[in-house]
Amino acid sequence: MPPTTYPLDGSEWAMLREQVATIQALVSRKYGAGPFDQSLDDLTSLQRLIDERVWDDTEEAQFRALSTVFGNVVAKVLSFEWVAETDGRGARQASLLLKSTKALVVQPQKLIVDRVRRGDEIDLRKLVDDIKAQVAKTKLLPKIT
Repeated sequence: MPPTTYPLDGSEWAMLREQVATIQALVSRKYGAGPFDQSLDDLTSLQRLIDERVWDDTEEAQFRALSTVFGNVVAKVLSFEWVAETDGRGARQASLLLKSTKALVVQPQKLIVDRVRRGDEIDLRKLVDDIKAQVAKTKLLPKIT
């Protein structure tokens, strides 16, 4: 059975909000950062958390929370929307679906957590650029200011 997307349910939205609130509280306390506005500026504080190794690679819940804030930036900047994607076995994961085509799906948590597990360097701006390049391949790139 191929992956399928569905609207997020109330508990999934609540989990995303809780994850964002957790990271917001941390960057506010640690760096004096203002509220997230879902712009590329949000990536600065997130990248600092990664670069300063605030968590070790076993703290996947923290990286998932950071990934949700990253996903909000991708959603706003590149015109995606949050959905639940199911794999062939029915497991659901919060994912981003390109609004214009409904064809491109990005899984922010998997994107970042997989890199953490492999010990790869994580450059959030490069990840946004890579996603932007994928969007451009659809020939429906939204105007980014």
